[in-house]
Amino acid sequence: MKQNLKVACGIAACLIVAAGQNAWAVDVGVTWQGESGMTNRVVAGFQERMAEIAPDIALDVRGPVDDEAALQAAVEEFDSTMDGMVVLRSNGSRFLASHPTQIPTFIGGGNHPPSLGVVENMGTPEGNITGVTYFIPHEVPIQSYLAILPNVESMLLVAETGHPSGLIDEAGTMEACGALGLQCAAQFITSVDELRQVVADNAAQYSAILLSNTALTIDGAGIAVEAAGDTPVFAFTGRPVEEGVLAGFVADDHKLGRMLADRLVQVLVEGAPISEVAIGTDDAPILYVNMTTAQRLGVEIPFQMLSTATIIE
Repeated sequence: MKQNLKVACGIAACLIVAAGQNAWAVDVGVTWQGESGMTNRVVAGFQERMAEIAPDIALDVRGPVDDEAALQAAVEEFDSTMDGMVVLRSNGSRFLASHPTQIPTFIGGGNHPPSLGVVENMGTPEGNITGVTYFIPHEVPIQSYLAILPNVESMLLVAETGHPSGLIDEAGTMEACGALGLQCAAQFITSVDELRQVVADNAAQYSAILLSNTALTIDGAGIAVEAAGDTPVFAFTGRPVEEGVLAGFVADDHKLGRMLADRLVQVLVEGAPISEVAIGTDDAPILYVNMTTAQRLGVEIPFQMLSTATIIE
C-alpha cells in the first residue's frame, strides 16, 4: 500500500521480505480516455512485459473511460491510493499538463510530450512524469516518402480540427518541408465529407497528400485515396496503408508498451530518479508500403526499402 511504503522505505516502491520470500510492494493504476486501437496495442505490450519482469506488481486497469470527468476521477483516486500510475493517449498527456499528480506517473500512446505540455525535456524529464511516445520527427517519414517519389515538390497535410496531434503534425511537417526544400501547406477538417472535398479540391495542385495521425484522417483514409485519384497519399501512421495509402511510417506500439513497463520498473522498483529515465521512442519505426497502390500509380519502390518495409498487398 502507498502509505506503508512511505513509512517502510521512504520511496514510492521497495522490496519487502516476508516469510522468506520477496514480493513487490507496488500498486499501479492504469487509465485512458476513449477507444483506441493504438492504446490497446500499447497496453498489450505493457502487460506482457510486466508479467515477465514484475509479475507481483498489482495493476488496476481502468480504460477506456468515457470522458475527461471519468479520467479525472481515476487519476485523482490513483494519486491518493497508488504508488504510481500510467495515463495513456495524447488527451491523457494534455490532461496531466494541467492536473499535476503527486506520485510517479507514466505516459504512453501519445504524441510529442513537450508539444502536449506534459514535460519540457524528453531526455531528462522534470517533475514526476516519464514514459514513452510514438512521436517520430516528421523529417524522418517525409524523407522516406521522398525516397519512394524523388520528384515530389509539394505536399498538402490534412489534419483533424481539435485533435491533439493535428497541430503537432502541422508544425513538424512545415519545419521538415522547409528543411527539405518542399512547398507544403495544411488544411484542417471536421468530418469525413470535408476530408473528401479538401483532398478532391487540392490533389491536382500538390505532388502528394499527407494524412495526419488524427482519428478522422485515419478512419477516412480510403475516402482520401479515392478523392486523390492519381495523386499519391502518404500517412503519419500505419493503418491507412491498408486502405490504399501508398506508404505510412509508424512506431511499433507493442514495443513501446514493453518499453513503458521497463521504465515503470526502473522508477518504482529500482528507485531510479525520473529525471534519469528518458521518455522512450521507437528507434526503428516501421515503414508500411501498399504494393497494390504502388502498381496502380506506376511507382517503383526501391529494393532497399522493400527489404525492410512491411508490405501490404
